[in-house]
Amino acid sequence: MSDSRALREFLDHCLDSAEKVGFSLADGRDFLGWVAEVEDGRILASWAPSPFAPDPGEEWLPITAILPGSAARYDRALRRWVEHYG
Repeated sequence: MSDSRALREFLDHCLDSAEKVGFSLADGRDFLGWVAEVEDGRILASWAPSPFAPDPGEEWLPITAILPGSAARYDRALRRWVEHYG
């Protein structure tokens, strides 16, 4: 299975389970929030609110912009971050 396909399946899981997800982007930003939608080669990322900045809202991001090995989800049952290994 290709890395991008495995990452898409990981993101689909996060969408279905409404788990918080975090990853680094190729442009240097770090994302923390939820996956609101997955379609073709992109996701609708819903940024988590920050007490230090205005609500960033949602943004379409290409899956290829996610740095390999940087994706993780917060597992509420385990109460810890679980990395995606692709």
